[in-house]
Amino acid sequence: MRTDLQALRGIAVTYVLFYHAGIGSVEAGYLGVDIFFVVSGFLITGIVRDELLAGTFSFRRFYMRRARRLLPAALVVLAACAAASGYFLSNAHQAWFYRQLVGAMAFLVNFELWLQVDYFAPAADKSPLLHMWSLAIEEQYYLLLPAALALLRPAWWGWALACVVVASFAACLATHAQDPAAAFYLLPTRAWELCIGSVGAIYAERWGRSPWVSRLSPPALTTLLVIPFAPTGAPHPGLDAALICTATLILLLRREDTVWPPVQLMASIGDRSYSLYLVHWPLFAFATNVYVSSTIPADVRAGLLGLSLVLGYLLYRLVEQPFRARELILNFGLAVRFGLANFAIAGLWFASTSLWTDARQIQDFDRPNWGFSRDCVQNKTFAPSERCRNVPADDVEMIVWGDSFAMHLVPGLAAQPGARIEQATTEACGPLRGIAPRNEASYTRRWAEFCLDFSESVVTHIANSSAEIVVLSTSITQYVEDTATVLSVEAGGFLERPGSLDLAMKRLSATVSALRAARKRVVVVSAPPRANYDLPECLVRRETGRLVLGYFSDCQMSMEMYRSAAPASVTFFERLETEADVPVIRLEDYLCSDRGTCLTELDGTVLYRDRIHLSVDGSTKLAETMGWLTEIRARAR
Repeated sequence: MRTDLQALRGIAVTYVLFYHAGIGSVEAGYLGVDIFFVVSGFLITGIVRDELLAGTFSFRRFYMRRARRLLPAALVVLAACAAASGYFLSNAHQAWFYRQLVGAMAFLVNFELWLQVDYFAPAADKSPLLHMWSLAIEEQYYLLLPAALALLRPAWWGWALACVVVASFAACLATHAQDPAAAFYLLPTRAWELCIGSVGAIYAERWGRSPWVSRLSPPALTTLLVIPFAPTGAPHPGLDAALICTATLILLLRREDTVWPPVQLMASIGDRSYSLYLVHWPLFAFATNVYVSSTIPADVRAGLLGLSLVLGYLLYRLVEQPFRARELILNFGLAVRFGLANFAIAGLWFASTSLWTDARQIQDFDRPNWGFSRDCVQNKTFAPSERCRNVPADDVEMIVWGDSFAMHLVPGLAAQPGARIEQATTEACGPLRGIAPRNEASYTRRWAEFCLDFSESVVTHIANSSAEIVVLSTSITQYVEDTATVLSVEAGGFLERPGSLDLAMKRLSATVSALRAARKRVVVVSAPPRANYDLPECLVRRETGRLVLGYFSDCQMSMEMYRSAAPASVTFFERLETEADVPVIRLEDYLCSDRGTCLTELDGTVLYRDRIHLSVDGSTKLAETMGWLTEIRARAR
């Protein structure tokens, strides 16, 4: 095995380990996976190419080598995760884990993760099998590549793979604008990275002798060593991944078999990179569940990194190496053993769940709180619907307008006797005319324009409605935090500009004025205090006897925590009543005491469904105890 190739694997896994451990300044350590993709494409394509040209290629032998290389260590890790899941994961996360487990055993887990979780979202940190997405993509690529090369003439291999690089990269960029998770998790939008390695393998002999490879090697190495520490900030996968993949290819073509000690060290780590990659992430994910926060203490993270190195070495020596050296024959007995291994993993998961799950019933706190219905999270201009009100249209007294923070008020308001409510909501789009959140990751330009149109359509509907009162609610953070960007309607058209308190205040004031011009009374309900950790998860873990460690183990929320979690939002609601001349019902006035703590439970009811939104039961409980309906009727003006 080439020393430089293994060294690249060592660099890749080191980036990933340090990124997940939060050690050092590897801001974009996830780019290590992109290095893996190029190396894997280069290596596998080279093997298939040589055997096809020699006439010795066998699909059975190829896939058995892949199985011998990947399956034993993967099954051991899956079995260990299954056994540990019942103790470390709450009921809700176990349900997600089971679906991921099934997907991982079939190397299809990337599809399941695409539907479940954003890789860069906090919830992803709690998924022990999150890292299996990249192995699934590689296996899907290995399934297609040999057949594609076998069907094509050798003269067409390079051109065909180059076309896949261009098409896949274009699909990646186009998909990212519409569905960033699909662009991240799925083979069609990541195949270009593996194909870059494949193209390099096809032309390795010709390109490897070219002078340009030697000239580009130093800047390529610099790119490989700098970009993970200082990324461009472009959406991923995108520019950073393209730079890293190109740099990796150039270094592979350079073929530098050196005995320089740092390269030898990286090559040694690269030999164990697969086992290290497999074992490290479940340790950090289980720890995140136990600490109910991505903020794991530094000494614990360092300890987990050390444990990863030990377990990775043991997995490499005791499982990966012995099975790699052993000749496996594809037969009925092997298929039976593989099936039994899968059943054993499922059995371990079931046994661990039965052993550790507390028999006491807990409330279904984390079910989505969409208000009346999922249909009320509209994705077009506002259209009245019978499913989004609890009375006929001509009998509506009150319209609740806003983002998810308006949605979570609806169950409580609708449960009040005499409530006549209509819901006008969509995700992340607050009740502000002429301004919409904007960022590359979630709030694309197209989405921001939809938000602006949605707000105008709601104002038109309210003006023609029988409703007397309009309740506005939003978190406002997406408009006012330091990193916020908004799309603003100006005299000359649309303008992207930094978000700010003053701009949001101005636009909300204008919205209130427009509603009052339509003879409506208006009131604002603030966002509730927010935690900077998974508050409901903590409460449920404590209730069911699961381990909770760290600063948040008492499951309390302090005023200091709340104010530090969203300082701009706190300031906005403090200034709103005076500067926008609109009454504000501040939930913190009820939930937070003079002792500096805020309620998270009330009479046994968990108030939150996540760290910032009220649960369905929490909304109903607060509406009853605070008298929301009466308060709104009395204060709206």
